[in-house]
Amino acid sequence: MLKVDSLLKQMMAGISMRDYEGVVNHLTDSFGTSKSSLSRAFIEQSTEALAAFERRLFDDTYVAMFVDGKYLAGSQILIAVGVTTDGQKKILGFRESKSEHSESIAELFRDILERGFKYDTGFLLIADGGKGWRKAARDVFGTAVVIQRCQVHKIRNVLSYLSKMDQKDIDARLKEAFRIDDYHEAKSALQKLADEIEPMNRNAAQSLRGGLEEALTLHRLNIPPLLRISFATTNPIESINAELARRLN
Repeated sequence: MLKVDSLLKQMMAGISMRDYEGVVNHLTDSFGTSKSSLSRAFIEQSTEALAAFERRLFDDTYVAMFVDGKYLAGSQILIAVGVTTDGQKKILGFRESKSEHSESIAELFRDILERGFKYDTGFLLIADGGKGWRKAARDVFGTAVVIQRCQVHKIRNVLSYLSKMDQKDIDARLKEAFRIDDYHEAKSALQKLADEIEPMNRNAAQSLRGGLEEALTLHRLNIPPLLRISFATTNPIESINAELARRLN
C-alpha cells in the first residue's frame, strides 16, 4: 500500500496542475502498480482523510465565522471558516447542497456545534445577503450570533442593476461611504446615495436600502477601522474558494 502522504501529495499536485493523467502515469512507472490499483488506493485514502477531517473536534474559542457558498463541479458548496480568539483562521466545515437553503446551512451549523464550536457570550457571523444564512444562524445559534452582511456582496448587488457608465462612480461612492467611521454618518451617506440612485434604477436603490443595518453592524458596534476591514466582508474565505476552483474546474 502506498503511503498516504506521498500518494495524496503527488496526486493533488497533478490535479492542481490539471494533469491527472500525467501524474498517474508517473506514479505508475515509479511504484510499478496498475492505474486501476492506483486510482482505488487514492479513492480509499482520500476518503479516509476526508472522514478524519470531518470528525475533527474543536478546542479553540471563536469570535467570528465567515460563511459563503460557491458552485464547484456542478454543486453548491457551503463553507464555514472560523476565527479564534488569538486570530487564527480555521476551516470549520462544509456541505454539498443544491442551493444556499436554510435547512442545509442549519445542518452545517449543527455539525459544527456538535464538534465543539465554542464562543464566550456571542460571535460575529459574516455572510452575504442570502436569507438562508440568516435564518439558519438564528435557528441554531439564537441571540448569540451577530450578523454582518458582506459589504462587497452588497456593492456588487447594487452595481449589477446599473449601466456600465454609472457603475464606476457609484462603486467609488459606495466604498467611500462604507469607509466612514461613524455609524450615523455612514448610514446617512448611504441613504442619501440610495436616493440619488433611485432615478437611475429603482431596483438598485432598493438593493442598497435592503439589509443596510446588517451591512453596518460593525459600525454600530464601534469596531476599530482596522478590524472593520477584516470583518466587514467575506473576502477572507475567497482564497479557499479560489483554491478549490483551481483544483476542481
